[in-house]
Amino acid sequence: MWLLPSVIATLTASLILALVYWFLYYQEKQRFMKIWAAGWLIYAIRFVFMLLLITGQRNHAYIIANQSAAFISGVFLAWGTMEFLGKRFNPRLHLVTVAGVIWIVAGSLLEFPFLLYTIPTFTFLMACFVWIGVMTLKSYHLRGSGRKVLGWSLILWGLHKGNYPFMRPVEWFAPWGYTMASVFSLTTAIGMLLVYFRYTKDMLEREVALRREAEQVAISSLEEKEVLLKEIHHRVKNNMQIISSLLSLQMGRAKDNELLKELNASRGRIQAMALVHEKLYMSEDLAAIDVEDYVSTLLRHLFDTYGEERGDRIRPVIDVNCRPIGIDTLIPCGLIITELVSNSLKYAFPGDLAGKIRVSFNDLKEGGMLLEVADDGKGISEEVLNDKGQSSLGLELVRVLSTQIGGTSNWSTGRSTGRSIDGGTCYSVRFPRDD
Repeated sequence: MWLLPSVIATLTASLILALVYWFLYYQEKQRFMKIWAAGWLIYAIRFVFMLLLITGQRNHAYIIANQSAAFISGVFLAWGTMEFLGKRFNPRLHLVTVAGVIWIVAGSLLEFPFLLYTIPTFTFLMACFVWIGVMTLKSYHLRGSGRKVLGWSLILWGLHKGNYPFMRPVEWFAPWGYTMASVFSLTTAIGMLLVYFRYTKDMLEREVALRREAEQVAISSLEEKEVLLKEIHHRVKNNMQIISSLLSLQMGRAKDNELLKELNASRGRIQAMALVHEKLYMSEDLAAIDVEDYVSTLLRHLFDTYGEERGDRIRPVIDVNCRPIGIDTLIPCGLIITELVSNSLKYAFPGDLAGKIRVSFNDLKEGGMLLEVADDGKGISEEVLNDKGQSSLGLELVRVLSTQIGGTSNWSTGRSTGRSIDGGTCYSVRFPRDD
């Protein structure tokens, strides 16, 4: 009965370890965890039969079950450790395990002498545990104290299993032997957990380092692409400026007033597109442009081009309340503004007529955007409205560009939807956002 406290404690600890490793297996899906869990469960079963034996219920079935569970659990614990170390468990060792169980059954039924009955199986377990312990100590990729705890615990437990056939019959040593076995099994379990948690920690640190490295590579690549993209926008803008300058030179040689007007209109369109690329390469956000800044700069260019002789008679009004938008939408919108504002500057305020031109660019509550260009000048003629711009390249361009951005447009005379323009002409286009 002196064994009872030690057996109960070892049985309880083995069951807890089996549950811990099953839980870890379901969390991590690591094969070695399942093998360790099975090993500790079989080890716990061994002590169930040990309880039955020490309480006086001795028969061959309990003896066979006790010895077989001790043998098989040792094989499973060694097998799981090999899997954890990345070593292949030789299939022939499974045959040795089966042979060992057959030997235990035969020895119990035929009542072999104790030494003959136990030496083969416990010598095999000793060899397995010492071998796995040495391999664990040599696995220098396993960092931390857990490697030494597990390695030496396996070696000492293996040596202890090797002396079982010789020391178990010694009456005074038996209690110490079982106590030592419990201690070695406990330190082995602790070593397994320490090694596994350190291994998991190292894997997580390695994964974090790899992710940081990949993130740095991605950031560097993105920065290179941003520089390249800015350079592209810069060169596109410069090329457009060259075209604009060539048109200016051509305008200086033009004698025909109509040709001069067309060249000037073309130059204005090119400047509107060049301005988008200029804003992009000067902006930190290469995907979208601040609309208010763009519209303000564009109107300043247009008034400088067309408004010299008009002095202070015509005043620009800007009403922008929208988020930044991308180049695919802003270039068509910039061309629309260019055509309509230049038309207003040229035709809406003849003589000494004064007034204002209003450009409104807003997000709509119901979704989409509204672009509106209005003036309070003399107004557009019904003939032009009914013609829908077919006879004018500029107005035809406005209609095509409105369709290009998926918008629905509307011409009107009189009061605009804005708050500060009465009379004159208003052109509005509703279109979806490009984001």
